[in-house]
Amino acid sequence: MVEIAPSNNFTADGAYALLKVGISRHFGVEDIGSVGLTSGWALPEEGQNWNDGCEAVLDCRLEGSTKGCVLEFSGQPFFCDGVAEQALRLHLNGFYLGSWRLTEARQHFLSARIEPEQIFRRGVFSVLKCVWSFPRAVRPAEKGISSDGRGLAFCFHSITVLPA
Repeated sequence: MVEIAPSNNFTADGAYALLKVGISRHFGVEDIGSVGLTSGWALPEEGQNWNDGCEAVLDCRLEGSTKGCVLEFSGQPFFCDGVAEQALRLHLNGFYLGSWRLTEARQHFLSARIEPEQIFRRGVFSVLKCVWSFPRAVRPAEKGISSDGRGLAFCFHSITVLPA
């Protein structure tokens, strides 16, 4: 069972978003905010966070088991005329974890296994550098559908580390 954490139970060390095994964190101003959003992110919104460009980096501190685990994230792809598919690739600490091709305008729950050797220890905690790539990010302003100049591909809703 996955527990939903109230945002006031978390603090961050430096620029790391805190993840705890089995606890879901939510993108947006109510929870993660901008903590750990190192590059490639639009400003946090209510309950969500869009990427902005072809790559988004989230730096996390992991508490809990450093044995193998599963990283699950949820969100919805951006589609418009001429863009009926979004591709996502995920690297963690430099290791390739997976890729997805999304063709449906709905919320997706995507997951990838993390092997123990892919989790880096830094002092007393573990570090996860999540790097998502979006080769088909689209600027709505360039498509003439709005004045939005962000490079959109995926709107992130949640992230959870689950036991393997």
